[in-house]
Amino acid sequence: IETSLGFNVTGRQGYAIPWAHRASTSEGQKYVLAVPDAATQRHKNPFEVDARLAKDIRFMSRVGVTLSADVFNVLNSHTILQRNTRLGRGSTNDLYDPVLRKTRAGNRITEIQSPRVIRLGARLTF
Repeated sequence: IETSLGFNVTGRQGYAIPWAHRASTSEGQKYVLAVPDAATQRHKNPFEVDARLAKDIRFMSRVGVTLSADVFNVLNSHTILQRNTRLGRGSTNDLYDPVLRKTRAGNRITEIQSPRVIRLGARLTF
């Protein structure tokens, strides 16, 4: 009987928040950055911890089963990965930013880190 335990830790810098607004130019409508540098504001850095526990059980010399449990996003963080960054869309959820003196387009969340997921498995070998 063998038991194995494993884990994986992943982290990275949060994505930049490039606030932009639509402007009329001689070339038509274009999106223009509303901040001097696209990376002045960033989302929170996402971290994720995954774990696995597996147990090998042999019944005969050639027959066995492996029982396993995997847990993804063990800490169950709900880090926001991306938001709507277009300013001044006139949505009911718009937020006024006094620094930019613009209305943020709801600052709506468009992507969030996946929740904790537990996966159970069994593998028969012969």
